[in-house]
Formats: sequence, C-alpha cells, structure tokens
Amino acid sequence: MKMRKLFAGLAAAATLLSGLALGATTASAAETTPVVDISGKTVKITVDDARYFQTVDANGNATTTPRSFKAVKLAAYTLVPEGSSADIAQGLTLTTTATTKQAVITALGANYDATKGDPMVQYVNLTNRDDRAFVTKLEKTVKPADTDTPVSGELSKDGKTMTLTMPDAGLYLIYDASGTQAFVTKEGDTTTTYTVNGFNTMLVGTKVTVNGAALTNGEGVLNLSGAANGKIAGVTTTTGAFSFTKVDADGQTVKVSDTAKAAKFTVTKDGKYLTWHSDGSWSFEDSAIDNTTASGSYFQEKDGVYAFKNLENGTYTVTEVAAPEGFLGTALASFTVTLKDGKVTEFKGTDQWGLAPKTGDANSTYQVKNVKSITQLPLTGAAGTILFSAVGVILAAAAGTVFLKSRSTKRALRA
Repeated sequence: MKMRKLFAGLAAAATLLSGLALGATTASAAETTPVVDISGKTVKITVDDARYFQTVDANGNATTTPRSFKAVKLAAYTLVPEGSSADIAQGLTLTTTATTKQAVITALGANYDATKGDPMVQYVNLTNRDDRAFVTKLEKTVKPADTDTPVSGELSKDGKTMTLTMPDAGLYLIYDASGTQAFVTKEGDTTTTYTVNGFNTMLVGTKVTVNGAALTNGEGVLNLSGAANGKIAGVTTTTGAFSFTKVDADGQTVKVSDTAKAAKFTVTKDGKYLTWHSDGSWSFEDSAIDNTTASGSYFQEKDGVYAFKNLENGTYTVTEVAAPEGFLGTALASFTVTLKDGKVTEFKGTDQWGLAPKTGDANSTYQVKNVKSITQLPLTGAAGTILFSAVGVILAAAAGTVFLKSRSTKRALRA
C-alpha cells in the first residue's frame, strides 16, 4: 500500500520527539536519563531511582501515593482516505486540535504560514527547529485544568517504572502534576533533604495503528528515546544547628525577666547577616535589619539559651552587641562556629576578654560569659594583660603617693 506525502510529517515527528522526555531544573545536580518505551496507547518511563516517582507528606516522609501526570492532546492522527489524492492511495497526517491550534501558531511565530496547512505539520517539517524551546513556549499557554483527571498510571513493584495509559491515540503534552518533592531525614540536629524536581513537560506520541496493525518506524511510529536532554535529577542538601548558653562569672545561666533585657547578638556568614523570618526561614542580608514581628537580624533570649537550627554548612561569626541588663557593657563576647555535613566541628572564641572559650565542640555545652565588673574578667590572655596593666598603673600611682608622703615626712622631722 502506498503512503501519502503527508506521512513525512509523522516521520519528522518521530525525530522531533527524540530526547524531549524529561528534565531537571538544577543543572549542578547528578542527572539520570530515563528509558521511555511506547506501545499502543501506553507510555512506559523507567528511571534508576524510585524516589523520582514518589511523593512525600508534610514532614518529608515518602508516601505510597505515586506522582501523577496530566495530559493535553496537541494533535490527532488523521487517516486520509483512499482517492483523496491522485498520486498516493492512502495515508496519515497530524491534525492540531482546535483547543491548542492558536497556541501552536503562536509558538511557531514567524515560521507559521497560513497557506501551508496544519500548524503542527508545519512545525515538524521545519529544518531549524529548537524542540525544547518549542515545548517551553507551548506550556506557557497550553495547560491542563485543575479539574482534569490525571492520566491513568501504574507503578511497578520496584517503583522505578511508571506506565501511563493515554485516553486515545495522538500527540500529547504530558505534565507532571506533583511538582517538586523533598525527602527529609533527621539525625539529631542534622537534617538531610533530598529534593527531586518535577519532570519537564513531555511531548509524547502514541503508536499509530491502521486496522489494528502497527505501522513501522518512519511510516507512522512516533518514537521517544529520551536522549541527552531527557533527564531528571535529585539534589541533596544538609543543614545543621548550634547553640550556646549565656552564663555569669560563676557559671550560672543568665536569665532576665524580659527579652529586651537579654544579651543581644548578631550572626554573620561571609560578611552577610543571618536574618530570621516569622515563617521559620532564614536569609542573609548585606546589613543588619532591626527586629520587627516579621523579621530581624538580632537575637535575644531571656532564658539565656540561644539555639539556631536549619543552617547551611559553613563558618558563622557570633558577635555580642549588647550585654544583658546588670552586666558590664564594655566587655562583650564573640566567637565562630563551624558546621560541616550538618554537624558542629568547632567553636572558637575570638573576643579579647576570653568571655567565649577558645575551643569547643558539639559534644559539650558552649558557655559564653558576661561579667558585672572588670575584676571578674578571666585573668588570661589580653584581658589579663589589660587588667594587670591597670593594676600596675594603680600600684605605680600609689607608690608615687607613698614616696612623696615619705619625703614630706622626712623634711618635717628635720625641721
């Protein structure tokens, strides 16, 4: 049986579909190439990590509900009856659906010619196609409705193969209806998040059949191979926490009646200020932001215990900018704390007074002192030097006074 020239449109569509299946939105992530197989009205997608097809609950735990997909029919296969053309007896072509026709024309832009027939056939016959760009343009306006029923899907026992059954033959845009899924595991203060970005929109053609017999490739089989840009990826991020306690010279926790009376700190990383937000998130700002009910860059705790959670890895500098009420305001602490793989590896005191211990780790409570007078400062390091210098000056002044008085006494006795 001879085939009509319009069949070339289907052959071109086979080339178009190669490599458009899946994609990751994070370029730096480790990617995987799925294997896609089409049989009849089914599209079978196989990946190497079962989490790509899983969903999570509000706590980041995997559920038994797989990802869901929705589809919009882009074009139908139209059988051109025998005798419709003098040169070919019978053939097939693509017919863009009425609901997506304008979107296809818009995506074609200057490449569309109203005198040259169906817009989808025109696209697959272009020699300068950018297939991914074309799909990206289409999905901006061609969207499944929220009320649309998801495509019937079945997940394999090992969770790595999803079989989608399309309602009828044709060319479809298949959308991931589940979006980004973040798997969360916690170990103490360490939180590891494995984020799987949603599948890119897939352009899929079901296998064409005529009188129950599948046509051979190049004569109507729309093939999807999932080539270089057909990928999906997961990204692993780890966060950690640290805490410290404010104590007095005797090692007792400094507690105050009101938060505004507590020691005030800033926390910086790479020169930017850690800023809290009322929704529990963090941000880094170029300068410290005054505290409001919504956000702020200053930290005060009336019970004397300061805790910071869900922080990314790196070295943070903690600086005391105001002492608690009743304590010496000119002797303030500072230290650094380093997080690696979500765990504290080191505390290191940096203030000249020695109020923050020189070393510390996650296995012990890190205590930062406040004092009420200079005499309570640790008698080591710069603080000891300053204190002894001050005492030396006082003693020298006292010695001078005694010397002068002794000379006066001698003169009085000789008189």
